[in-house]
Amino acid sequence: MTPSIRRLLETALYCDDIARTAAFYQQLLGRAPMLESERLVAFDAGEATVLLIFRRGHAQALSTVGGLVPGHDGNGPVHLAFAIDRTDLPPWESRLESLG
Repeated sequence: MTPSIRRLLETALYCDDIARTAAFYQQLLGRAPMLESERLVAFDAGEATVLLIFRRGHAQALSTVGGLVPGHDGNGPVHLAFAIDRTDLPPWESRLESLG
């Protein structure tokens, strides 16, 4: 029997402009980063999940107060999906449009 997965713990995205990408997600999520560095910005994405944004090409490990973040790097097509209530779709579409 395969053990079940309780939830998705974290999602990692990779970008070239970490300041611009982090600013977008800070506005979108309406919350300050939990962790910020030149190569990684982490946001509480709700319900014990974390959104990690890494600067592409900077895969070395990062020591933090909470422990060691292993090296991350990637490229190619990726996506991120937030779970929302169906009734919240129009407000989210407006919010995303307003943020460009």
